[in-house]
Amino acid sequence: HFFRLRGLQLRPDAMSPLHSLIETDPNWQETLAALLHELDKLPLKNKCVDAGAIASALASISSSGGEPDHLLTVADIFTQRPLQFHPERKEFG
Repeated sequence: HFFRLRGLQLRPDAMSPLHSLIETDPNWQETLAALLHELDKLPLKNKCVDAGAIASALASISSSGGEPDHLLTVADIFTQRPLQFHPERKEFG
């Protein structure tokens, strides 16, 4: 399902590493998302993902620390300086 949404097909030999990932990793959903992101970066000959591609993507994730990039930053508005509008530049600064 996750792979088909990205236009990828899983080969039967890729099922074993994915199954062990889901069984052993408590944060398997985040790891799976990072795995899909790494698979998008890999130069695949066709859209079939095999065990070698899964292994290289997992190795890339583990070498980068395994933490996905966090896209959301929370800012405390009570500690920030107030925004002022500059009418000449027509922007806040």
